[in-house]
Amino acid sequence: MPTITFYLSPKLEFPTGDQETIKSKVQGKTLKVQLQKKDISDSKVKSGYKMGDEILDWIKGFKLSQQGFMLLKNKGKYDGKVKDLGEYDMFVTVNSKRHKATLLVEPARGVEVAPPEAPEPTFANAKVRSNCSGRQFQAKITSISLAGPTETGHGKIEYLGNALHAHVTNTESVAWEWHGNRMHIVATGKKNNQNKQQARGSTGKKLKTGQYDWDEG
Repeated sequence: MPTITFYLSPKLEFPTGDQETIKSKVQGKTLKVQLQKKDISDSKVKSGYKMGDEILDWIKGFKLSQQGFMLLKNKGKYDGKVKDLGEYDMFVTVNSKRHKATLLVEPARGVEVAPPEAPEPTFANAKVRSNCSGRQFQAKITSISLAGPTETGHGKIEYLGNALHAHVTNTESVAWEWHGNRMHIVATGKKNNQNKQQARGSTGKKLKTGQYDWDEG
């Protein structure tokens, strides 16, 4: 999870009483920042949005001493980038002590946001080359629809009119084709061909990436 930090330099002494207030108000709490339509572009937080001001405004509600709040206002530093809607780990650090909270960035009520586009796959753990030799079929997996940062999703291999599909995770993949209502697994990631069948709608067997065996079935 991305990290956001609002902090004072260790060289600056923060009032002891305010230190305890910061701890009780920040640790385990959630700061919700609701953005207006003008602050969102292409389902992302617009560049230049001053999230540090939001955090400072949140802290203002803690009713710190004037000395403590002015120290944060004038000397506090913000570190981190908020590009996407969603949750972030947030730390407020004073007197070299970190207090963890959650920053939740979301659209304000009534603001409609289009779902973000699927991230571009890296194929970092699904490396296969476009090649065919005998029963061994090798191809680059394309059109992966990723479900999250772990690169889990479904996609297809451009072979036989995209009839050969692939389920890809960050460590494993499996390819198959449909024969009626049966799924015929055609990629094992092993040197020997071990085709298996799986009923439609059930979970496919996870297999490691590597050199795939192709069998006409």
